[in-house]
Amino acid sequence: MLLDGGLELECAAGRSPALRRPRGQLEVSAELSRLLGAPWTKNVEDQTDAFFCALIGYWHWLHRGRRTQLLGDATTGFILVPRP
Repeated sequence: MLLDGGLELECAAGRSPALRRPRGQLEVSAELSRLLGAPWTKNVEDQTDAFFCALIGYWHWLHRGRRTQLLGDATTGFILVPRP
């Protein structure tokens, strides 16, 4: 959810937001910090993957596609990657 020009990505089931951008810089929640430091499990991998997909999607939206690159195509599959 985008609020007041800042970023707020919410976790499922009404959990605390994973990431906030209240004043131009990103803040990582305690829950996300624990997730990124957790030992590998399939669940941790899935949640981490979802977080990075949302973050790259936000990057793409924020820069209106000018700082991302689409690799592949709609027929065989593609991935969106950020560019500096």
